[in-house]
Amino acid sequence: MSGMTSFNYFLQNTYLLTKMRFFLLLRQKIAWMTGVFYFCSLMICFVMAQVSFVNAHKIFWDFAMGIIFVSQLGLVFYLCSSLLHEEKQKRSLDLTISTGVSRASWLAGNVLGVWVLLSLLALAAFVFCIFISFLSFEGQITAIHLQSFFLILAETLVVAFMSFFFSLFFRPLLAQLLSLCVLIFLHSSQNINRILEDPMLFRLPSAKILLLLSGLSKLLPPFDWFDLKPLLGYESSIAWSTFTLLLLLSAIWTFLLYGLSLLKLKDLDL
Repeated sequence: MSGMTSFNYFLQNTYLLTKMRFFLLLRQKIAWMTGVFYFCSLMICFVMAQVSFVNAHKIFWDFAMGIIFVSQLGLVFYLCSSLLHEEKQKRSLDLTISTGVSRASWLAGNVLGVWVLLSLLALAAFVFCIFISFLSFEGQITAIHLQSFFLILAETLVVAFMSFFFSLFFRPLLAQLLSLCVLIFLHSSQNINRILEDPMLFRLPSAKILLLLSGLSKLLPPFDWFDLKPLLGYESSIAWSTFTLLLLLSAIWTFLLYGLSLLKLKDLDL
């Protein structure tokens, strides 16, 4: 019974901290600035697609999903890697922990608060894209558009905890740069494997480095699996079983990075 009570207390505190972080970010006008950026960028995408002589619908969605992807990850790098540093500077973390809130609730609530806000902003941008698509282009929205969008949100959640984990060891700027490098590397792992298929490669001194990078990528989140943007306009959808497995994989990596971050956070002298 006490275990169930503790879990309910954890969920309650996590919910309250998520809500608090969400409204704190709204008060900082990050949401409004991001919304204006999305609107202006998507309108530019619309104009660029209209002047094209090829498939305007595909071009619009290529640019639109790219903007949503880059904006989501850029903001989550910045916000999640700065959470701990910001809270320690304001001494609000000490105050929160002293009230009986566990570090597990604090970590989950604050990171989820960032993710929920960014997800709602991305959802608003995605709905706006659908509106423009139906209003101005003949192309129809297919399942792969929805699958690509939700996998962007799933990847953003994994990256949110990854960025926070790096911030436990490095200053915010270094944590952001490290997160960016890891993300670029993992999105390029398929290209590295294609290079390794060339039999002439092993005569080069760089072959061992590429083999090491290829092996390292297998121990990290397979972010390249979540990227369906190149399939937009070519495929109507991927198998729903595959989509479900990708969501499950993102959940596993989220809980793993959350657990690792919590272990390190408990060791910190706050």
